[in-house]
Amino acid sequence: MQEINGIISSAEKLAREGQVGQALELFLDAIDRYQLIDGELADEIAFQMGWFLFGQNLYIESLETWKKLQEKGYRRETISQIVEEAFIEPNQKEFQSIYGKNLEQCRGQIHTEEIPPYGELPFWFIPAEDGVYYLYGKKDRMIGEKVTANLVLHTEDEIFSGENVFDAVVFWKSWNYREPLEAKQLNGRRMVCFLSDGAIPFSYLQLPEFESLFHKEWHIFDDFGKMQEFFHQRTELSFPKLYKGIQEDTGTFMEWAETEHRFRCSKEGRNKENILLTIGIPSFNRGHRALENIRHLQNLHFDSEIEFLVCDNCSQSNTEGYQEIEKLAEEDSRITYYRFPDNPGGNLSFVETVERASGKFCCMMSDEDTIYLDNVWKYLFLIQKYGEELGFISAAGTFYYKENVNRWFQKGGRAFEEVFWGLNYLSGCIFGTKAHRELNLRSLYEWQAGTGDGNYFNRSYAHNAAAMRCAIERDIYICGETLFQEGEDENVKASEDSGGKVILDYARADLRIKQMDGLIALLNEWKDMLSPEVIKNSYRRAANKLFVLIDLIREKEGLIECSFLEAHNAVLRAVVERIQDLEVEVDDADYADMITLFSFWYIKYSKLCKEEGKKGEV
Repeated sequence: MQEINGIISSAEKLAREGQVGQALELFLDAIDRYQLIDGELADEIAFQMGWFLFGQNLYIESLETWKKLQEKGYRRETISQIVEEAFIEPNQKEFQSIYGKNLEQCRGQIHTEEIPPYGELPFWFIPAEDGVYYLYGKKDRMIGEKVTANLVLHTEDEIFSGENVFDAVVFWKSWNYREPLEAKQLNGRRMVCFLSDGAIPFSYLQLPEFESLFHKEWHIFDDFGKMQEFFHQRTELSFPKLYKGIQEDTGTFMEWAETEHRFRCSKEGRNKENILLTIGIPSFNRGHRALENIRHLQNLHFDSEIEFLVCDNCSQSNTEGYQEIEKLAEEDSRITYYRFPDNPGGNLSFVETVERASGKFCCMMSDEDTIYLDNVWKYLFLIQKYGEELGFISAAGTFYYKENVNRWFQKGGRAFEEVFWGLNYLSGCIFGTKAHRELNLRSLYEWQAGTGDGNYFNRSYAHNAAAMRCAIERDIYICGETLFQEGEDENVKASEDSGGKVILDYARADLRIKQMDGLIALLNEWKDMLSPEVIKNSYRRAANKLFVLIDLIREKEGLIECSFLEAHNAVLRAVVERIQDLEVEVDDADYADMITLFSFWYIKYSKLCKEEGKKGEV
């Protein structure tokens, strides 16, 4: 004992000098020294080290030390007495008050015959530091596992690399006490349900962080039938599809999930109050493609959260698929089919798809592309988390020419530039339906098809124009999680089947230049909402994209209306001439910079096609 007192004395001296680390080394060295020759003495030194740590306010380290000793059976009763006197009793009134307050405020989430009083809860919480506790069993008086109850910030990258955190979850019979806390830390809006006739679920209500962590998205049931009836009546709520601790009852839960899913997909059980996402498919003369898509989407296990909307642009051929979709809509209420009485044109069918969507967001999908079902929960999570704070989400496809990232962008120039550079496909454009209406984005889809008047960029990329306009006044999110697989465009296939004698619009250099004219008109229209630098940078990027897109046709051995060299000549001439059309100041330095960049791109791409001569001509 004399040696222990010497260690304690030396350690306290070092601590007073601010050398706590060295003081701990004294204890640890002594424990190691005696571990093999005198285990009881080593344990006593560890016990005293626990006291030293406690005196230094290192409560986690102190409790961890005593917890290990209790588990070994050393001084179990003494440690219990210390914990109760030092941690439990000073905080008991506060925990009891919090428990009573939470019970009073949360009666609507409790569906049990009896509510245990505070004294009958199976655990006390030992506060170690802010938001960190150790469980303490009232019966065995043992220090239990450490739990963290405060809000933990997880990046979307971390969340998306793990299991589904969108689906509601049920905890029954046997679960790790940390699991419900971790489920809420990953997604505070996620529904957590406890199915138990015991008091364990109620013990969470004594936590000071309970309200901020659990919000209103939790329920306690003491009977499986009560839980079944609750979700059968409250079809606006997400139905629990993940189950923890169900052990041998897996079959019971799977049968319940399948039965309730069928009900919620029926007309009787359909609830449109909380549809988060509409997957909108504008389609024309490709009923077979739209039908394939719908049948694929029906495999999603979501019901009240989602809608599948097909907008038929008054198709005159391949209509059998649309007729089958109408029949499927009678059986699966997630499906909505709308046929235009006449053909309003492709762009207006796109905007009508968004405006007819029942969801808070509408994901546009070309009918030849296919949703990657396993990642839909990630986009539902984003919508659930951010809601109407976002105006637009850009989803990734399997062919994505930008680095896949998950990132929020605040409205304005930076968000505009991200959308401007990153978008191309209609598929994966996810518009907030409220923002789409409030910003009158419909006007960007209008096109005078008969005369060819109007903005040619809007004609070809109205969805891009709408997304760019949205990014000026609404926050956006760029999501790198793959949501769709690009399919084969039937127009491209028809061109290939014809021996390559058909030149598609997107492969024509002259039309690409007309699109540039339309883009300049939009930049000028928005010049009071964007800085001159953003507008000039956008023009530089647009010019670069013209060269890149033409060279992409060359790489794929496609055809344009002239040789590729002639096309690059025309692009260079156009992008230089149109600098003067920008309605912002372009000083000599800006002009020189643009000319240098355009010349560099021209030299780079023209070198690649010079040897081919007129190989690209029809």
